[in-house]
Amino acid sequence: MDPYQNSLPFLTRKMMAFEHASKISLQLSVKADTLGTVEIKGFTREGPFTFRKPVTADVDFATESFRIPDFPVMVTMTSESFSGTANDASVILTLLIDDTPYAVLLQGQLGPFQGLSWPIPPPPTNLQSRGISAEVAGANPAAGEEFSITIPDQEWWILKAVRVRFVAAAVAVSRRPMLVIVRAASDNIEISVPADVTTGQIVFLNWADAGTAQNDATSLRQLAPLPTNLLLPPGATIKSVTTNMEATDNYDPPRVLIEKFYSA
Repeated sequence: MDPYQNSLPFLTRKMMAFEHASKISLQLSVKADTLGTVEIKGFTREGPFTFRKPVTADVDFATESFRIPDFPVMVTMTSESFSGTANDASVILTLLIDDTPYAVLLQGQLGPFQGLSWPIPPPPTNLQSRGISAEVAGANPAAGEEFSITIPDQEWWILKAVRVRFVAAAVAVSRRPMLVIVRAASDNIEISVPADVTTGQIVFLNWADAGTAQNDATSLRQLAPLPTNLLLPPGATIKSVTTNMEATDNYDPPRVLIEKFYSA
């Protein structure tokens, strides 16, 4: 073994007993909400390399491997052509030897003016320390049906707010809408609005992180609090349960504000 090789301040193929017997690759796993491209640049002892990975929105984690001639000395990752908002893409970059993962080099969020580097990472921005801010619209329930939103696979949500319009039919009965959050079997959180909805009313119902219970009888708006920083796993459900709901009552499609995280 060349003594000069062992004096280098970084790892090279020639330092290893297997030397030319194994292939070295980088594996990128990425998930994003919008179309865009992830660019990986770096260099080995043999020279620089660049790889570009187009990303399709709203799919499972996309994974692709890139062959490199030697162990990387430095790697940096940036994004382009996404939505232009904070935290466009969630990424993981792994070092492979003979297609077997051995080390995670980079992981985190990419966005405008937000990159990731190895082995000396820049300090994360305030935005990189958070999830992806998003607004999600639920399906439009039929008359007399409750609304419901289920968190997709590979996603974790911090629930910030829920807003929906409720139309009470001309049937003389008082309804009391309630937000029910089902995190797992027998693990429900139930939050009623502060007042009944009466015959013929059209009311905007709101649940908000750190909100306080309010009933604006003039503007027909109600507000109820959500638990602060409520983290919900994949498969959790956000739905309504309405006391005395009539067959001709109707919910509009609900909208939720969330902070979203991806898990492979």
